[in-house]
Amino acid sequence: LFPGDREFLLGDNSSRYVQVLLAGLGYLTMVPASSRTPSDQLLQLACQTGVSAILCTDSPGAEHKSLARRLGLRWLENPIAGIPTHPPQGIPTHHDQGIPTHPPQGIPTHLPQGIPTLLLATSGSTARPRIVPLTLQGLLTAAQGIADSLQLGPQARCLSVLHLQRLHAISVLLASCLRGGTF
Repeated sequence: LFPGDREFLLGDNSSRYVQVLLAGLGYLTMVPASSRTPSDQLLQLACQTGVSAILCTDSPGAEHKSLARRLGLRWLENPIAGIPTHPPQGIPTHHDQGIPTHPPQGIPTHLPQGIPTLLLATSGSTARPRIVPLTLQGLLTAAQGIADSLQLGPQARCLSVLHLQRLHAISVLLASCLRGGTF
């Protein structure tokens, strides 16, 4: 895996999914998808986003492996092995600088300027589903806003009933991590 590669992150709300999601932020351009997503929807997403691999964190369905073969996509069932497990140099954490009190600025990543770290599909409730590009800086700024408004700290224990393929669930996960809490 190389910085900026576009990859499906296929799985559900498992600890493995969270681990790969956090490891890939700022390194890959990920397209989160549930392992329950029908193959025809994954095919449409693959065409819209130009993914080159499927990172599978949970038990894969035969139809998803078949789709990967048909499209010539790489299939990785242990994706964490190909992603650096340390954050890019300079990302502030609660261990480095105490609890941040303002949105992080100028955070270096492995991605070139303007390259998104996530491509999320909208639900299509108001029109055709669209792909929304999100940068690491944007995600961290949103997470910081959530952490500030909820007054999260190291004692925070966050529980989300949302799927981790949705922006708000990802933002709450990051907010908890930024403040040293648990998700």
